[in-house]
Amino acid sequence: MNCGTARGISMSPRNAILLERIFSQTLIGRVLADDIYMGSRCISTRNQAIGIGLVN
Repeated sequence: MNCGTARGISMSPRNAILLERIFSQTLIGRVLADDIYMGSRCISTRNQAIGIGLVN
């Protein structure tokens, strides 16, 4: 599912100046460039489409 772009968007709720709703809508439908971890637990893997469950 890799689109091959080198122009990904790095997003973080800590540094985003977007409202929570706009932030969520921006992420949904995109694909992860890297695995996502909460502590040592991997909660989502690279190339996975971002849905509402992952955003929440």
